[in-house]
Parts: sequence; C-alpha cells; structure tokens
Amino acid sequence: MIANKKAAWIHYDADSLDLDSSYNEPFYAAMDHIVAVSKSVMESFRHRFPALKKKTSFCYNYLDCTSLSAQSELPQAIEFEQNAIVFFSACRLTQEKGISRAIRAIAPILKRNQDIFWYIAGDGIEKENILQCIADNGVQQQIKIIGNQENPYSFMRNANAVMNVSFHEAAPMVFLEAAVLQTPVFATQTLSAEEMLHDCNGDFICENSEEGIRSKFEFLARNRKYLEEAKIKKKSIKPSGFDLLVFIKELL
Repeated sequence: MIANKKAAWIHYDADSLDLDSSYNEPFYAAMDHIVAVSKSVMESFRHRFPALKKKTSFCYNYLDCTSLSAQSELPQAIEFEQNAIVFFSACRLTQEKGISRAIRAIAPILKRNQDIFWYIAGDGIEKENILQCIADNGVQQQIKIIGNQENPYSFMRNANAVMNVSFHEAAPMVFLEAAVLQTPVFATQTLSAEEMLHDCNGDFICENSEEGIRSKFEFLARNRKYLEEAKIKKKSIKPSGFDLLVFIKELL
C-alpha cells in the first residue's frame, strides 16, 4: 500500500549542522508536509531551505504523559543520598552532550559542597573518557555514571533538577519529560532552550560554555533557595497536553 500523503519529521538544527543541503533538499521537496519538533527547529529549517517554507510547520514530540507519570512513581533502582542536592541527566554518553566539559566546570564547586551530587544515566562511546575525567577531577563520590536505566523517570521526578549541558540540541525530549514530571531543568543555551524552558517557571538556562555552566552552577550552590522555589513553581504548573492524532488530521 502506497501512502497518499508523506511527511518528514525534523529533529535537528538544519541551519547549524554542516550537512549537504543540495543533497537533502530533493528528498524533503518530495514530502507533502515537513514537521519540525519545535518552532525554533522550524525556523532553522526554513532558513536553510527557504523554498520549502510553505510546507513546513511544527509540533512538539508526543509524550504518553499518563504512562510517564506512572513510571516515575515506581521505586528508584538506585536511591539518592539523604538530605542532598541532586542533579540528574539521562543521555547518550557522546561528545556533543558536553559531559566532560561540565565535569571540569563544576568539579571545584562540588569539592566545596559535599552534599551536591550529579547522577548520569546512559551509555555511549565517551563513557571511558568521562569516567577518566571524573577521576582526574577527583569527584568520583559526587558524579556517578549509573548506566542505562529501564526507568529513568523516577530519578527525574525525585531530582532537584534535570541537567542538560549539550553543545548542540534541537528540541530535547527531556525538556518535555521534565515538564510533565514537574522537575526544573538546568540547561545550556541551545536552539530551543528559551522556547521550551522558562526562567519564570523554575528552569535555569546558562551560557553555552564551560564558564557559563560553572557560573550558573556556582550561583545555585550558593543560593539553594532558588532550587527549592523552582521545584515549587514546577508543581504549580499543569503541563499542556498535545493530541498527535488531531495534529495529523489537520495536516491531511
């Protein structure tokens, strides 16, 4: 059976990544619709492919909020330390995720604040380099690589903040997941960060550099009330829903 309508879903920053536009454009042009996963991703795509502007729209990634919330209520596979400040990340351990850069940035702060921890769930080609970076900076007790977790959502709900320190991102699913689980996000400035995260709603966006990460993390370590207030703000916000089937019907 041949589909009557075809749509491409765009999950990358087309304007920043060094991809061959002349090669990709004919494939996109053959689509009836091009759907970006955020407004910022859409604008980036339209800038790179101006001839396709009229057929390009956006919607955020779909989440099964009910299932996600239910999973977050299950016991954690690894318990956090009592009376601690905990940051949590779930990501591929690859270079673009900026983990080693962030370790170097926050290690001096962690050493001065022994009750702050960073748990990182995931695996990838940079794992050994990241473990070595942790050891080189002497923070083995406070930065913990816990591998792939079948259920990262209980960690995410119970953390003080979700941490995303990538060099590049389009529209991370973790931003939406954290919103559903009412957990603040600490993130570097990437394509959709300002669109999807909001300081007034309890999130923390920093300059996308080692010094930017260090400065914002130092601020939170010295002013912990902001983390507490952020969690309260998040719990007062009801995440807006999204009906993927309705959106698809509108496209058709």
